[in-house]
Amino acid sequence: MSCFCLVHGAWHDGSCWEGLVEELERRGQECLTPTLPLEDSGATFADYAEVVLEDLSGASEPILVGHSMSSAVIALVAVRQPVSLLVYLCPAMAGFAELSGEPNYRRAGYRPPPVDSRGRSWWPPERAVQEIYGRVDARLAESLATRLRPQPQTPFDAPYPLERPPAVPSAFLYSREDEIFDERWSRWIARELLHVHARELPGGHFPMLERPELFYAALRDVLGIEAPGPQSWGGRRHEGRG
Repeated sequence: MSCFCLVHGAWHDGSCWEGLVEELERRGQECLTPTLPLEDSGATFADYAEVVLEDLSGASEPILVGHSMSSAVIALVAVRQPVSLLVYLCPAMAGFAELSGEPNYRRAGYRPPPVDSRGRSWWPPERAVQEIYGRVDARLAESLATRLRPQPQTPFDAPYPLERPPAVPSAFLYSREDEIFDERWSRWIARELLHVHARELPGGHFPMLERPELFYAALRDVLGIEAPGPQSWGGRRHEGRG
């Protein structure tokens, strides 16, 4: 039995993993789904990582899955806690500095959500259903949209503690029709920053919501991926990404 720690991205909470948790627990796997403190407008990626570490207390070499924004969170956890695998899922790769020749990460046509008076991005429910949950079951999409939380900008603006991604076994999974991140950028950044081959999933930005059974199969396939080799890294730019 493996322990999977599933870390949500911006605007969400741990409940976004429910479909995948069912798939994993049906097969005898242990799952942790921490909820990050987005309500704390001063919290940084390091603070988010502390929440994950608390949930992992007593866990032995878990598999960490970080969706979107939380690619930056799981990287910080992995330098404090032994892990068997980092899975970067539709990742923003925020925190690390821009590499020479890096293409634009944003999908053409993507409209970022509005920003409130406190500098937090937030999704009007009707826009979320149409623009980021278009491949999710309609009833589930409507339920998810009502639970979305504002995402502070602080984690993206604060200094990031790592100069490079941790040299631990890592996998990079991107979606062919991701609503936020361009698939060409995803393949490029996986190769140039992590030195791994990006694995393609069908569908959009939320594979764990769209087709959790297919995402489970992808997780099963990547468990033996090798660690990235040594590289000289710099810090990536800090931007608000999903």
